[in-house]
Amino acid sequence: MILDSAGNLYGTTIRGGTSNLGTVFKVTKTGKETVLYNFWSVASCADGEFPNGGLVRDADGNLYGTTALGGNPAFCGEGCGIVFKITKTGKETVLYNFCSIANCADGAFPVGGGGTFPDEWLVLDTAGNLYGTTPTGGDIAFCADDRGCGTVFKVDKTGKETVLHSFCSDVKCADGSYPFVGLVQDAAGNLYGTTIEGGKHVHYGTVFKVDVTSNETVLYSFAGRAASGEVYPSPLVWTLWAIFTAPPNLGALSTQVRCSK
Repeated sequence: MILDSAGNLYGTTIRGGTSNLGTVFKVTKTGKETVLYNFWSVASCADGEFPNGGLVRDADGNLYGTTALGGNPAFCGEGCGIVFKITKTGKETVLYNFCSIANCADGAFPVGGGGTFPDEWLVLDTAGNLYGTTPTGGDIAFCADDRGCGTVFKVDKTGKETVLHSFCSDVKCADGSYPFVGLVQDAAGNLYGTTIEGGKHVHYGTVFKVDVTSNETVLYSFAGRAASGEVYPSPLVWTLWAIFTAPPNLGALSTQVRCSK
C-alpha cells in the first residue's frame, strides 16, 4: 500500500468489487474505506482485470498500476494486461494495453503469468514516466518460449510505450529471462531488477541493471535454487548502503473468473 501526507492508504485487491475482478481502494486514518474503482466496469474487461500489483502516486494524487489480464485483446485472446491511471475522483484511464503488437513484442501479462502472480509495482520518475517489467513478451531472438522471455518497459504520461530491454537477447539467455517482479531506480535513472531464469548458470536467474541508454548489464547470476523447490528472486529494495532483497510475496489464482467476450 501507499500512504499520502494526510494519512490515507491506497491499494488494490485482486478479487472483490462489483464483478469480483478487483478494486482500487482508499482507507482513511479513521478506518473508512472507499472503493475508488471496480475493474470490469467496461465491456470485455477493456479496463483490465486482476490488479494484483501495488500502486504509485504522483504529486497531483493520481494513482498508477497494472492489471495482470484484460485490456485490448487484439493479439491476445483474453487481454494481456494494462497500465492504468486512477484520478482522485475514481476515473480510470487505460494508459497502455500490452500485446498491442504482433507476437506481443511490447510485452505481456505485467505482474506475472501462467497462474502465479508475484507482487509487482511500477516505478514513477519525476517526469511522469512509468517503468516496469513483463515476464513474457518481447523479442524472442534466443528465447525458446514462443511467448517471449519478458521485458523492461517504459510508459510515458501520454501512454507511449517503449521496450527498454527484451530478455533472452543473448545466446543461452545470458542476459536473464522471465523478470517476474518489479524494479527499483537510482538517482541517476538506472533501473534494477531480477529474473527467475537465464544468466551465467542458465536456469537460476539474475540481478540486472538497465541504464538510461537502455543497455542491460547482469550484475549477478544466481548459482542455484533451494533444494525444497522453485524459489523466485524477490523484489529489490534500495537501502542507504546497498541493495537487499525483500521477502517474496507470492500468490496464486486457483479459480479465475473470465470476462464474457
